[in-house]
Amino acid sequence: MSYFNPKPLALILITSLLTACAGTDLNLKSDVELPDSFEYSLGSMAVDLDRWWLSWEDPQLTELIELALNNNKDLAATRANLESARAMARAARANLGPEVGATATAIGAANRVRNPIGRDARELLGTLDTNLGDKHLSLDAAGLSGGLAASWEPDFFGHKQADIDAATQGAIARAEEWHAAQMLLSTDIANYYSQWMYFGEKQRLSSQQIQHLNSLLRYVNGRFEAGQATAYDRLQIETQIQAATAARTILEAQKAEAERRISVLIGQVPQHFKLKPTQRLLATQTPPMPSGQTPANVLNRRPDIRANQALVYAASAQLASAQADLLPRFKINFLGQGGVISLDSDLPDMHGFSSLVSVGVQLPIFTAGRIQANIDSKDAKLRAALLEYDHSVLSALADVDSAYHAQYLLRQQADQLQEANNRSRRQVTAATKLFEHGEATLDRVLESRLQLNELQTQLLELNLAKSQAMLDLYKALGGGWQAEDNTGTGQSDSGLLNDGSHSTSLSS
Repeated sequence: MSYFNPKPLALILITSLLTACAGTDLNLKSDVELPDSFEYSLGSMAVDLDRWWLSWEDPQLTELIELALNNNKDLAATRANLESARAMARAARANLGPEVGATATAIGAANRVRNPIGRDARELLGTLDTNLGDKHLSLDAAGLSGGLAASWEPDFFGHKQADIDAATQGAIARAEEWHAAQMLLSTDIANYYSQWMYFGEKQRLSSQQIQHLNSLLRYVNGRFEAGQATAYDRLQIETQIQAATAARTILEAQKAEAERRISVLIGQVPQHFKLKPTQRLLATQTPPMPSGQTPANVLNRRPDIRANQALVYAASAQLASAQADLLPRFKINFLGQGGVISLDSDLPDMHGFSSLVSVGVQLPIFTAGRIQANIDSKDAKLRAALLEYDHSVLSALADVDSAYHAQYLLRQQADQLQEANNRSRRQVTAATKLFEHGEATLDRVLESRLQLNELQTQLLELNLAKSQAMLDLYKALGGGWQAEDNTGTGQSDSGLLNDGSHSTSLSS
């Protein structure tokens, strides 16, 4: 006689359970050692990096950036993606609770059957007030039932919680993308605004150059009529005037292009948008470098670092979820139902209620390596996320040092170039006086004026570069974004660099 022996199966289940319940600790500590300070961080001004543009003290720039943060279409799309990710996180959390649904059933039946009662009996029954004396009987019935069905899968081993953590960290990463979009938007506005100012100032330089050349042309015409200058002298100046006029026309087009770029970023129709004229100069637009910045607080502010940190935590949660597939799953089902059945007969309606509770358990024994392959995949994904995090940290440290260094060198160069401009102005004044007294040639005057114009253009370009380098510094420092009160980042200031002891443990 053969019979089923449950002992081998039970042994397999117990062994699998004990193996699966072994704790799994994930070391998420970064290998990057932070320096104590940046090499060229010689800032002299305390700056609110959240709204760094306030330190520029330009009301029009502040207005433009605030408009862009409220109306930019790309920023709004990024925010919509964030809301979608948050909704997915809420959906994952909802899986922790039971599912309850209502059931309802309605039935109806109509049947005509041959009466099984004999003829004599039917004749006797026909004298009574009943249809049992009929040759055929109609059996009609109607029923209505309804109830509740519920099911619940308890999260004994953290499978669902790991999925919740993964979705939550994914939403955090989306939030950091939104912060990064704010940061880039504010610096883009300031960059185009600086270009608009640059082209306007360059136009003024061209106009001044044309004015000086016209004055010189009138003087040469007088000397030409007196026989003290040649036609070549006049032609030389007229050529310079034509070149300067053509350059000024190109500058107008470039200024208008920067203006249109700003209009798009603030969500306005380019054809209806005009910036207000300003008397501010690029030389005074850029404030001093921000002070008090350390590698630790910079990396805690950088949205890209914060996003990569969230992706590391998400990858660790996904690995924990994959490992939880080795553990048993329990499911509790409940069905409660009541109803009434009515018969087309002299019998009364029938009422009833029934309930059913079942508990099921599922433990994988053989999956052809599917679960382990998924675990290996998530483990590799986690290692990749950690490496990407370390790379982003190193890149951020380099970005900040490079931005500080560029700002330091540009400010030194600006001081030197400003001194060269001052000397060139004195040379132009001296050469013009010598020419008026007949002690210098026209070539010398033209050369000195062209040299001054070139130095002024270089200084203007340097001021633009200094402004753009400051914007690069703000981006490198992670400035230019504000978090909502309900962003729910859930990230400590320590992160992976200082603390790094975030671990995921699976235990029975």
